Amino acid sequence: MDFLDVFSAWCIALSCTFTVPQAWRVVRHNTVEGVAILSQMQGFIAGGMWVVYGIAATEPVISLGNGVVTVGIGVVLVQMVRLNVLTKTQLMGILLGIYSFFVWLIFIKLKWLPWNTRSQVAVAIIPVVGLAVLIL
Repeated sequence: MDFLDVFSAWCIALSCTFTVPQAWRVVRHNTVEGVAILSQMQGFIAGGMWVVYGIAATEPVISLGNGVVTVGIGVVLVQMVRLNVLTKTQLMGILLGIYSFFVWLIFIKLKWLPWNTRSQVAVAIIPVVGLAVLIL
């Protein structure tokens, strides 16, 4: 076990520490009072993108840690829709807008990742699957 393994475990623990209790509180108390909608949506999209990156880079630690974050934030967003704080249409529109911004920023503007057929397919599939899960 080297420093990178310990550091990765620490990052996963912190991710779970800050996400899972929020989701638990929202479900247990059946309220989303005090939860910022836009920050939850940004966290959901960013976590999902990190999961995809972890899969593409064959880094299961990145996928696992951010998968937990994405699920936790997803639970909070679903509760927001359930409690009529946010309509499904609003949620889908805002999520697609934030997602599109990050795709543009990462692939087009900053060129952090290559814009090739593989990335284009991934960029197209992620929102379709995410919105299908949200609708169901």
